[in-house]
Amino acid sequence: MGIYIAAMDLKNPLQKNKTGNKRLVLPVPAIYVIDSSGLVQFSYVNPNYKVRLHEELLLKAASLVK
Repeated sequence: MGIYIAAMDLKNPLQKNKTGNKRLVLPVPAIYVIDSSGLVQFSYVNPNYKVRLHEELLLKAASLVK
C-alpha cells in the first residue's frame, strides 16, 4: 500500500483506524432527510459515487417527513 499512496502524491493526512494503521479515507456521497426535531428519517449512502438516488424517491421521502 505504501507504493500506491506514494504514487498518488496525497496532500491530505492519512487517518488511523482503531488498530493504529494509517488508512486512506475517501468521502462517500450521502443524502439525509431530517425532521423538525432533528431526527434522521431517511438516509441514502452509497460508496459508488456513480450510483445516484432517484429524484422521485428523494422527493417522496421528503414529502413524508413532518
